Order: sequence, then C-alpha cells, then structure tokens
Amino acid sequence: MTNHTDHNETLQTPRRGRATAVAFTVIGLVIAGAGTTAAAASAARFNDKQSDVLTADVAGISQLDLESAVASLRVVFADTDVATLDVQSTRPSGISDWSLQVTGDTLTLDHAGSWWSGGSFFGVYGEETLTLTLPRELNGRLQLELDNSAGDAVIEGDFVSVEASVSAGDLQLTGAVTDLDLSLGAGSAQLYVADVDTLDVEVSAGSVRGAVTGSAPTSTTIEVSAGDVNLEMPDETYRVNRDVSFGDVSVDLATDSAATRTITIEASAGDVTLRRGE
Repeated sequence: MTNHTDHNETLQTPRRGRATAVAFTVIGLVIAGAGTTAAAASAARFNDKQSDVLTADVAGISQLDLESAVASLRVVFADTDVATLDVQSTRPSGISDWSLQVTGDTLTLDHAGSWWSGGSFFGVYGEETLTLTLPRELNGRLQLELDNSAGDAVIEGDFVSVEASVSAGDLQLTGAVTDLDLSLGAGSAQLYVADVDTLDVEVSAGSVRGAVTGSAPTSTTIEVSAGDVNLEMPDETYRVNRDVSFGDVSVDLATDSAATRTITIEASAGDVTLRRGE
C-alpha cells in the first residue's frame, strides 16, 4: 500500500506557517514597543522633578494642624512674614494635592488626595518632600497637632503643646515643649525636647529614643504594649509608679516616695529604660 501526498497541500502548508509566524512576530513587536514606550515615559516623568510653593497669611494664629502621609515633612521657623510650603516631587503623576489654609486661629496642612492616586503601572511612586517654613515670631507660641500616617516628619522649634499621632511613620521632634503627648503605633520617634512640664508617651509596637533636658517634667506617663522607650531624663528626684506585666523596666534615676515629680510606667510586653541625664 502506497501513501499518496497532495503536492499542492505540501507547498501551501509552510506558507500558512510562515504567515502566522510573521503575524505573531509583528504583534509581539507592537506590544514590546508599546511597553518600552510606556516604560520610557514613566521613567522620564519619574526623573522630572516637579515643585510647587503654597503660602498663607498666619498673623494671629495659635494652632498648627499637620496631616502627612507617605511624604517627608519638615517644619522650621525662619525670618518670613507668611507661612510657606515648598513641595518637591519625583512621583510619576507629579505633585500631590496639598492644601495650606487658615481657618480662624488654625493653620492646617492637609493632603486632599489619596497617596496611591499618582502611582504608575510599574509600581514606581517616587518621592515627595515638603518644607513648611513659619514666621520666627510664632516660635514658642503655637499648639501643634500632628497626624503622621506613614511618612517622615522632622519638627524643629518650640511649642506650647505637641499632640502627635504616628501610625507607621517616623518622627523627629527637636525644641522646647511645655506639654507633649505622643501616640506611636509601629513607627519610631526621636525626641530631643526641653523644659517639658507634662510628658505622655504611648507606644503600641514602635520605638521611642531621645532626651528630655532642661527643667524636669512634673508628670511623666509612659505606656508600652509591645514596643520600647529609651529616654534620658533630667537629673532630679522622682516618685516612680510601675505596673509591669511581661515587660522590662529599668529606671536609673533618683527616686523618693515623697517627690513631687511623678513617673508612671505601664508595660505589658514592652521595654522601658529611663536614664539619668545632665
């Protein structure tokens, strides 16, 4: 028995195969080219740093409210007549929608949009840095409220009071503060503060480091769940009250049950170290 092959079919089959291969090759090149173009455009925008400046008349204000997320924020006092917010961004979508406005006696810095609204398809978000410069005449006259979700905040200056909530970001506070209330989630805080009268620190799973200098606080309260606090305190005599479950508490300070300055420590599973300073 002899197998019979159609000559025309033998010749036509390779043509169809080559046509199909060429078609897929063209489609592949188009897709690859589009991807390369998109990547190049994204990279170009990522490298194109953008900036903006917002100003506000702050005469007569007594309150400063800051809300920051996924950005680096710095607050300073300088020789200026108005509050100035300088924004620098390398995000692919450009600068985020920041708002700087005065309502009554309060200056508010707020982020109007969502932090992910400017992300690229390739997961490159870039960086955004903010510098808020306030008139030097307001130094030591303001009450500060800070809500820092996941960014970095550096605050330099003196305040009547500071109430700071840090979820997963980092905070560095330097200056004189009469009343300091810090709530820390999973982030970190560095405190270099002076002349504090009331100090309240609550830590869930974060870390607090630094030094309290100048006049000693009359009241200090430290609550630690699973994080740690390590602070240098003024060399004074304190009445120390402790409630420790599974944590480790070390107090290298002069203590007296009749002292007027009090330190209250509650540690569930965290560590607290208070050291004697100058």
